Amino acid sequence: MQNFDALPVQDLEKTESLVQALGEERYLDLISLVPPEVEKILERYRVPEGTDSSILEFVGPDRRRDAHTLKGLAGNYGLSRLEHTAKALEAENLSDEELDLLLGRLQTCVAEIITIGNK
Repeated sequence: MQNFDALPVQDLEKTESLVQALGEERYLDLISLVPPEVEKILERYRVPEGTDSSILEFVGPDRRRDAHTLKGLAGNYGLSRLEHTAKALEAENLSDEELDLLLGRLQTCVAEIITIGNK
């Protein structure tokens, strides 16, 4: 897995191109739609309080489909860190620790994307 902190939050060239094509306001409107989508996916993987996480099964194909969707969405909007994190989440065999780490990184990406919209 790549060093998460070393990845840029945004692909500046792609972002600049999108802002030129769409206008800054429209671009910001579009990326504001991303955090709720990530949150919906994160919700599917949250362990309900009081539940033994060892009995839960994080189904590979569903997780990989969710990750693939996020990867495409992030790539289209120039959100590099989210794109790379989603790509890592697509991996076939993730340990519980790797999955937890990646889900935490997705949450960080949500906060970063919200910050972009608040600038």
